[in-house]
Amino acid sequence: MAQDPKNLYYSLDWFQQMKREYDEASSDRCLGMSFAVAASHISKDGLSMTVDEVEEFDENHDGSINFEEYLTMRFKYDAQRQGNMRGRYLA
Repeated sequence: MAQDPKNLYYSLDWFQQMKREYDEASSDRCLGMSFAVAASHISKDGLSMTVDEVEEFDENHDGSINFEEYLTMRFKYDAQRQGNMRGRYLA
């Protein structure tokens, strides 16, 4: 995943929380998250996301979402959501 300058402002706690959420939602850490599970997981936070939209984040085309791809999804969709502290930058 290419480092976007805005990502430098997310806290270590935020990344650790994202990793915990990813691990809890992934039935198999080696295989990653299925597209359906990823869409459901992102959508539960109030972001409407379809399986087809999730598939666009599968950069290595292995049929699942790994943690790096999951973070890319979070960055994109958290930026669109207002009022949620998880998507805001540290002051």
